[in-house]
Amino acid sequence: MDDTNIISGSLDRTIRIWCATYYIPIRVIYCQAEILHFTFDKQLLIASSSDKRLVFINRVQEIPSHSISGGDHVINYIWLYGSRFITGDKSGLVKEWDLPSGALLRILHGHLAEVYCIQANKNQIMSSSFDQSIKIWSLAALKYTDNVFDKF
Repeated sequence: MDDTNIISGSLDRTIRIWCATYYIPIRVIYCQAEILHFTFDKQLLIASSSDKRLVFINRVQEIPSHSISGGDHVINYIWLYGSRFITGDKSGLVKEWDLPSGALLRILHGHLAEVYCIQANKNQIMSSSFDQSIKIWSLAALKYTDNVFDKF
């Protein structure tokens, strides 16, 4: 959501942009698979879909620009920051990607079950998983540096 729009993704394979004032849809973007999660900034929206792809949508033109494979597992969560984005998937992997190229930069191993939430900044990533743990990952060390909660 921003000041003028609300954005929703759906299992009906659509992303809808709604008028935040009148709560009516102003644009429907059709995708090839069910939308599971998305994140956005002023220029770009990235959505994960049930076909294990990441769909990139230009927010100015409100059209999909391209898609890339997210890997072998469905992506549950996406966090966009700067020129990077982070994903967490059903296998428990946390992945860092380069935004301009869509290239996979690194894979972080440590969770034993699917990742369902991520927050990040330029130094670290926090991820939580159905293995009942929250991990803090140092981007410099390329590994998790702390288990905030383990089996909470």
